[in-house]
Amino acid sequence: MKKTINEINNLLNNKYFSGAVIKIEKNGKVLLNKAFGLNNIEKNEKMKVETIFPIYSMTKPIIVLATFLLIQEHKLSLDTKVCEFYSNFNEEITIRHLLNMTSGISYS
Repeated sequence: MKKTINEINNLLNNKYFSGAVIKIEKNGKVLLNKAFGLNNIEKNEKMKVETIFPIYSMTKPIIVLATFLLIQEHKLSLDTKVCEFYSNFNEEITIRHLLNMTSGISYS
């Protein structure tokens, strides 16, 4: 872990980014949970391990990749109805609708 901490501090010192939070777990045991640097440079606010990052649409590529891996393993298909996993969902909405953003679900 020391090497990881040193590398993150090196990146901070070289101004690659202003702050970070890293959590490493293995077999359910937390090996490292640490905040580094600043959350807000102008206000000189330190990063906290509880900091919530507004990553917005950055999760979409990860979800799409995971979905296609499940499809490749024949554990899911584009036409699988979401209500198979979430019973309160509209019975017409499929994985394809979610990936194409044509499900009619709003952000509100």
